[in-house]
Amino acid sequence: MLASNGNLRAQTILVPGAAGGVATALAQVARARGLRVIGTASSDEKRAFALENGVSEVIDGDPATLPDRVMALTDGRGADLAFDHVGGALFIACLRSLAPFGMAVSYNILAGPPANDVFGELRKLLGRSLAIRTFSIHTIDSDIAQRRGLMEEAIALMAAGKVRAARATRIPLAEARRAHELLDHGNSLGKLVLIP
Repeated sequence: MLASNGNLRAQTILVPGAAGGVATALAQVARARGLRVIGTASSDEKRAFALENGVSEVIDGDPATLPDRVMALTDGRGADLAFDHVGGALFIACLRSLAPFGMAVSYNILAGPPANDVFGELRKLLGRSLAIRTFSIHTIDSDIAQRRGLMEEAIALMAAGKVRAARATRIPLAEARRAHELLDHGNSLGKLVLIP
């Protein structure tokens, strides 16, 4: 996701929900590439987890205050890239948190689509030359050379100790319902692994 949506001028990325599985991997790869990673997390436990897993700074992810917090951390400039998997009001907050020529990448919409009019929001932000992209891993499935190159980079980063698997929460398969509830309510750290 970072490789295909990367911006050569990017210095700072915003990763909401930075204690989640995909977000943790994204933060580690971005940090290994020399990027400053601003993450959001909703509890002290999640903030500590995010800081252990690639995030440079972690802040509260309340959509109402997120843009102001990001601007304060970046001296009013904003983040170059924002990778959102939550959707809803958080996606709009990510847009408002971007620097000029920044890009917001949506890779899931757990909270549903934004309730706000995204195009109306874009009119307000028009002078900042922003970009919006979506991402699905399936778009690189057909490009074997690209997929191989990305896997080789990931393996090299792991071999160098720059990226590591985050702690997984192991749950017995018989408790799959509880695993879904943890995901649905944002109460998990890292990946959830169901054990037969």
